[in-house]
Amino acid sequence: MADKTNKINVYLIKEGVERESIFKTPIDELKRIEGYDLYYNPKVVIPAPWVKSFFKTDFKDDNRVDIFNAASSQAVLVRNITIDSKDLTFAICFGTGYHMLNKDAYESKFGLITTLNLVNQNNLRKIDKHDISGTPKFTAEQLSKRGSQLDFGLNVELDILQGVVASLNRSDPDEAEYIETFGTTLSGKANLNINAKIDIDDLDELLEASYKKFNSTAYQDKGFAWINKIEAVKKDSSKYNQLEDKLDECLQNDNTSAKLWLSIPELIEWQDVSGFYFNNDKNRLSDDITFDAFKDACGDELNLENLRKTRVKALHSNGSRAAYTWTAYQCLYAEISLSDETYILINSDWYKISQDFLEQTESKYVDIRDNHKASIEFVSYQESDDNENGYNERMTEQLDNAICMDAKNISHGGVYDKVEFCDIFDPDNKNIIHIKKYSGSSVLSHLFAQGLVSAQLLLSDSDFREKVVEKINEIQETSFSFSETISGYNVVFGIIAKRDTMNIPFFSKVNLNNVFTQIRSLRGFNVSFAFIDKIDPEEIDA
Repeated sequence: MADKTNKINVYLIKEGVERESIFKTPIDELKRIEGYDLYYNPKVVIPAPWVKSFFKTDFKDDNRVDIFNAASSQAVLVRNITIDSKDLTFAICFGTGYHMLNKDAYESKFGLITTLNLVNQNNLRKIDKHDISGTPKFTAEQLSKRGSQLDFGLNVELDILQGVVASLNRSDPDEAEYIETFGTTLSGKANLNINAKIDIDDLDELLEASYKKFNSTAYQDKGFAWINKIEAVKKDSSKYNQLEDKLDECLQNDNTSAKLWLSIPELIEWQDVSGFYFNNDKNRLSDDITFDAFKDACGDELNLENLRKTRVKALHSNGSRAAYTWTAYQCLYAEISLSDETYILINSDWYKISQDFLEQTESKYVDIRDNHKASIEFVSYQESDDNENGYNERMTEQLDNAICMDAKNISHGGVYDKVEFCDIFDPDNKNIIHIKKYSGSSVLSHLFAQGLVSAQLLLSDSDFREKVVEKINEIQETSFSFSETISGYNVVFGIIAKRDTMNIPFFSKVNLNNVFTQIRSLRGFNVSFAFIDKIDPEEIDA
């Protein structure tokens, strides 16, 4: 056993990945220490950007040496080992060596599964999760003391667990035996990160113990079986190739509105980012990454090859360099159906939705769609409406005493600084109507969130109710008021879509089901749903 504690950061390289493909940089451009398979980037000394930008001087001494500098050291040890007659490759990263790795080269859940299999389910300290509700959200949560997944309030339908930090318990015999190998606290995402008395002589023992824990299914009996609702598709499989071909077909057919969208693939420090751009074109800086911006960057050819070679960069707030860099493919989110199965693409990995989760989600969605249809006769959306506001005003005229409240925001303070109570309020029939034009999962996510927040505030916040009443009477010049019980109101979601696309992505179905349940749990509220027919000009002319 080693004398000193070392921080070990381990990645399991996927089967079939050649050594040359492990790194972002061509392997012959890296330095290598013979006998150890230790690859590194030479130490790079960069003047700290704040020195000259703020003080307007380099602060160099007489020998022309930078007094203030940012130094970067990166190293990766590649280790080949045979475990149970299986030849495996691991990458052990030192310093910021993980930046050297190609993200497509390593297993995405190695550290997560290994950690969950090692620790007691009540010994969690921190989690990282990804909300798949439509607008991708990355969240890191930390407890003040050890706890279980229940203490984090994980939503097993909307959340993908990406990482955990947990502790081994010395008083638990089943865990104490692993402390010598793994230390007391370990964290797992794609990587397994530990602090333990381990050095080069003990490394293979650690790797073997880690791999065997990775292949265990003990985590399922600890209450984490739900993380298997999505299953990774192996890169060397025929299914993976079929998915890539189908994705390429969708891209070339410009099918980018609903099932494909771009978003940043990880947690970032937003205060360090002033905007996003593609490749090296800083002149086209935008607040977010979109398909339109991507099309401008890659020209007329929208295909998988361009997704892989186009770089998405987040400009550092100091304007001098990119704070983050990804490929457009890593930023792509997609949903594709293949052989009656549903697959999603997240952070350059394909996942198959488990049949149970798919069937449960579809069953709930179909029940909402078919058994909770809005009783309102919605008129068709036409190009002459120009936008949602034009349609909402025209639809309001079809309902007696209805009020168009589209864009009539209510300032309520805090995170609810600007709340849109609804798009159309139908007081005679107690309908609170929210309408959006279908253009992707993120738009539907906003629609469902708007309906939920509005209903929650209306029920629980008397100040908000007063402001809504004030806004209604200001628009309509009436003396409307809510009854004291606030019961019997119906939250209506209307989605404007063409007849041949009257369906929503799987992400959005999960989100709608969740919001539907939450609103129905509010005292006296109902929920209904409707597709609103969008008519093309050609249909009108015909």
